[in-house]
Amino acid sequence: MGEGQDVALVDVRLWGKERGLSAPYPVICHLLDTAAVFQALWDALPGTRQRREIAAELGLVEAAARAAVDADGWVPGVPIVALSS
Repeated sequence: MGEGQDVALVDVRLWGKERGLSAPYPVICHLLDTAAVFQALWDALPGTRQRREIAAELGLVEAAARAAVDADGWVPGVPIVALSS
């Protein structure tokens, strides 16, 4: 980052998974993984009509719904954030 720019730090001490791993897995990494899986599922599973209906329920067009959900992990992150608070 250049001079005068803010740097956002991520606290990796809050872990999301530990069982079966050699070290705790940070919740931020788990959220990013979950968002990536959601993106792949969004592209592969629902048909055009289903994606339009989901978008309509969110009050968005299809492309905006996918981008909104994917960009900040809104849908996949809800249960994880609720557990971590």
